[in-house]
Amino acid sequence: MNLSAIECPIFLLAGTQDHITPPEQVWALTDLVSTPAEDITRELVDAGHLGLFMGRAALARHWRPIAERMRAHSENDEKTENDANDA
Repeated sequence: MNLSAIECPIFLLAGTQDHITPPEQVWALTDLVSTPAEDITRELVDAGHLGLFMGRAALARHWRPIAERMRAHSENDEKTENDANDA
């Protein structure tokens, strides 16, 4: 896989207590993708590895807003594409 081909917005969520994928390792992805810096979101959560994916707080406070931003971005892309097709 060529990570430098990734240009879409990315959302990086890391846990302060994650010993499997520590924050530094998550943040390192930004050096490998071609996504513009303004389209990269980083969030650091007081959680371990499993807490990031299964913790009640992470699901409510972090994953829901990430999903909402992804939906808004996708809707904006669809509108831009439709506008271009109508032109």
